[in-house]
Amino acid sequence: MELYFCPDYTRRCLDWAESHHCVHVMRHKIGDLIEVFDGKGSSWEAKIEKIENHQVFVSLLREIKEDSPSKKPLLVLIQSVLKNKAMHWLLQKVTEIGVDRIIPVISKRSLSAVEEGQQLKEKKWNEILIAAAKQSHRRKLPELFKISLLADALKEGFPSSLKLVAFLGKEARSLKEVMQCYSSRNVSSVVILIGPEGDFTGEEKNMVLNQGFIPVSLGNQVLRSETAALFLASVMNYELKL
Repeated sequence: MELYFCPDYTRRCLDWAESHHCVHVMRHKIGDLIEVFDGKGSSWEAKIEKIENHQVFVSLLREIKEDSPSKKPLLVLIQSVLKNKAMHWLLQKVTEIGVDRIIPVISKRSLSAVEEGQQLKEKKWNEILIAAAKQSHRRKLPELFKISLLADALKEGFPSSLKLVAFLGKEARSLKEVMQCYSSRNVSSVVILIGPEGDFTGEEKNMVLNQGFIPVSLGNQVLRSETAALFLASVMNYELKL
């Protein structure tokens, strides 16, 4: 069954965009069965009862229970804001692979990427997360934080976390070497920090290292910021069996 986003089950209806996709793209009719999810981990098998004023109304038939996932570390991405096309691609891909929390930050070299109003930008980002979750049949959306300054995001501290920052400098350690020291049993979360195109400034690098982040190399090639984020998140999925 196709998945449709319904954040409030009490309304028993899809919003205009989801209704349009359901009726005019997927060609569903009254009586068809679909699956609705609230983005918080819950989903239901539902039946289309009526289509009225360009909206689909449903009845909930049964809650869809998934096998209880094993306890795993939280996967957190702190990402310097990129220009629209790159940021949109990255949000889609990290949603598909299972990143739990996305914290967009402004660093000195990412200021030019913040081209439009924050509210408009975050609205578009949420739409991308929902579309990616539907495509990958992910029933719990990543938690998307509001855009903040890098220094403010780092104040979170992230206790009991494995904190990694992609580095280009000589301080960077082998990712393989770092991972040999950790397992999913001794960390509550894995925090990945990725800088903007052009990397962090020297001052920002010192601030990050002072917060306990381990600088890691992602290989001999210089990766684009969005590529580095996806690569490191994928490696954490594999290494810690997230």
